[in-house]
Amino acid sequence: MPSNSTVSFLGGPDTWHRIRIALDDTHPLWGGKRLEVTGDGHARLRVRERDHTAVEYTLTIGPERAQALVSQCVAADPLAAHWRPGEHSPEEIATRLELTNAAGETAVITHWANDRTDPHFEAVRALLLELATEVERLGSRMQPRLLAAAPPSPPATDPAQALLAVVKRFLAANGWSFDQHPERPILHIPFQGTHARWTAYAQVRAFDGIAQLLFYSVMPFTVPAEKRLAVAEFITRANYGLILGNFELDFNDGEVRYKTSIEVTGGELTDYLIRPLLYTNVLMMDKYLPGILAVVFGDLSPAEAVQQVEGG
Repeated sequence: MPSNSTVSFLGGPDTWHRIRIALDDTHPLWGGKRLEVTGDGHARLRVRERDHTAVEYTLTIGPERAQALVSQCVAADPLAAHWRPGEHSPEEIATRLELTNAAGETAVITHWANDRTDPHFEAVRALLLELATEVERLGSRMQPRLLAAAPPSPPATDPAQALLAVVKRFLAANGWSFDQHPERPILHIPFQGTHARWTAYAQVRAFDGIAQLLFYSVMPFTVPAEKRLAVAEFITRANYGLILGNFELDFNDGEVRYKTSIEVTGGELTDYLIRPLLYTNVLMMDKYLPGILAVVFGDLSPAEAVQQVEGG
């Protein structure tokens, strides 16, 4: 009899009341849904819209039904799902299936929109999507709870601080951690990408009636001197096709960063202006970082590396 990887990970039915199953297709740009089901009979659905407003629904389905759902998931054996790894654009939607066993260990299966289908994964996704529809339908009858946003910041007389307060309010309301430079209108924003962790920065410039907001993602290592010309060619090739923002290289110290910016002189800085600047910024660094690594530490030419990243 063939082994079942999911049974091996989750254990037997006597532990299922302590496990958790989650299906999450939330995308930082497009929004999405996250459903969590616990073995003791509770379901929670979080729906995040594209404008990043979010609503949460909860529903008690009972231990018996939860155990039946877990049994169906185990029978489908989603941990046996397999597809060929490939390159994915930051705009591509991914669905993550998370299985947490009684010991608190979590296994994650990620299926990207352009991956081929796998019956092990699709069977479980169909079960959970059906339950998510039910939770949303019943929850909407029970006054769904709006997730709290950050309270408005107090008015600031300094133009730079006033703009920075808008950015801080946006970050807090959307779950971003940050800290502020003690002397300058700059925020430090840690970010965990697919390939590395780095710090992004939000900087406000306000002078002579001009108001600007800039975001930078700074690559977590500097380029060695002997590789800077090659990396310069890489970012020049990459920048040619970019719409919002661009890469920059400091030839003096090898720092590479991605910059997005906007001038708001005479206008109002809103969430709809901030969102594409921040999310495009970190997603572009995450997308192109493997190509820079391939040029610095691998054998690819700048042209080959850009072609590999962009899938050309």
